[in-house]
Amino acid sequence: MNQRESRYVRIARIAYRLTQKVLPKYSHPKSPHRFELPQLAACVLLMFYLNKSYRDMEEWLLATDKVCKVLGLSWVPDHTTLQRTYQKLRKLDLENMKNQLLKEENIQESVIAFDSTGFSPRQASLYYQTRSGRTYTHWIKGAYAVGTESQYILSWQSGYGPGNDASHLNALKRGCARFGTQSPATHLADAGRCGF
Repeated sequence: MNQRESRYVRIARIAYRLTQKVLPKYSHPKSPHRFELPQLAACVLLMFYLNKSYRDMEEWLLATDKVCKVLGLSWVPDHTTLQRTYQKLRKLDLENMKNQLLKEENIQESVIAFDSTGFSPRQASLYYQTRSGRTYTHWIKGAYAVGTESQYILSWQSGYGPGNDASHLNALKRGCARFGTQSPATHLADAGRCGF
């Protein structure tokens, strides 16, 4: 009887494969070598996928033998190790992992959607900041190009707001041009106050 594999195991396998292809085996030659950097980075990617805190991810890994087996973990990393691993990951590492995944999946899209969003640099929610009388004038802005068929993020840009989102549009188009099945692919974006 074939038992269905958990999607968490599948995501862990994909994350580990991508991190092995992009990252060095160890972050430093004199590191303790208890964990490989790709193992820890895969845990961090899985943590973001699951939307867990560092402490909750440590507890989750302690409870999931199958995921630990896929990641080749004899020991479960503690929350501080996961946090330090995240700090070691560069934007270029994440970009290379994204590109490797899209290459493996052979993504081709006829329609690509663009959108942006703002993220508060503070821990307090926008609601709390507004209610406490603080003004919300600067934020981190993320702009994304998403394939409507695959639902993969094909390209991303970041910056600081407030500002017009149209400044990110050309870079997003260049970043996802190779994934369009038409020349050019159909692009969808809002025309709200931000200018996409």
